[in-house]
Amino acid sequence: MASILSVALICACVLVCSGAVYDQYPYRGQKSDVYPGGRYPGYPNQDSWPRFIVIASVDETPLKLNPFAISKGIQSTCGEVKNVTRLRSGSILVECARRQQSINLLGLQQFVNTQVAVSVHRTLNSSRGIVRDRARCLSEMTEEEIAAELKHQGVTAVKRFTRKTEDGNILKTQTYLFTFSTPTVPSSIKAGYFNIGVEVYVPNPLRCFKCQHFGHGAKSCTAKTRCSRCSGPHEGTECTNEIKCANCSGYRRSVPSYDDGSYPRHYPYYPTGYPYYPKYPTQKDY
Repeated sequence: MASILSVALICACVLVCSGAVYDQYPYRGQKSDVYPGGRYPGYPNQDSWPRFIVIASVDETPLKLNPFAISKGIQSTCGEVKNVTRLRSGSILVECARRQQSINLLGLQQFVNTQVAVSVHRTLNSSRGIVRDRARCLSEMTEEEIAAELKHQGVTAVKRFTRKTEDGNILKTQTYLFTFSTPTVPSSIKAGYFNIGVEVYVPNPLRCFKCQHFGHGAKSCTAKTRCSRCSGPHEGTECTNEIKCANCSGYRRSVPSYDDGSYPRHYPYYPTGYPYYPKYPTQKDY
């Protein structure tokens, strides 16, 4: 009788221990929204937490603190961080190295004897990538459904590109713009059994429609007006002169592009002012 009770007790202990392990690592046996260490199964590097934190004054005035006081205040709050930068608005941008540093900074209400408002940076904590669904495995799903299914991979928003046909109809393409909750885009995503590559999304460069140069807008431009068609010193609304680039003085034709507005990597020339290719096409190149 004693031996039977001993065997029953051992079996109960084994079941309890296995249940504890099962609960500790739910992704080995069941699907859960919370995983140990804030990571996701199969995606150990995509632990999404805000790495860029902004420290601003409550009244939105520039923080009048010297760099030594800022350094001591940050180290006393969360230790050594990756980088600290002062923004144009006078606020402080902190790049955290660990999750706990972000938590400590977001809980601040007073920094170096100054009332502050701490928030997550609006753009630096996320990234966007281009997904080309050549297998058409996502074509029958809505943008909301795709975002919900890929939420555990760090996807927060999905936009499907469209284009207008010659007869005026709107046609949905197989190209998507994904927004991720991490500063860098992953190399690929897993849509069920399908592995789909992700490319870095490069938006069109900021162009000034006054001087036709890149890197600033017309509102802040102090240069002279140049025609967008012939680069002459006049407005380009009614210009009929030969097309001439205002940046390279070259005569050019249009550059092919994808449906999302990006340009093929194998194409040797990019639009005027594109920061990665200093050479631009002229008439003799065609």
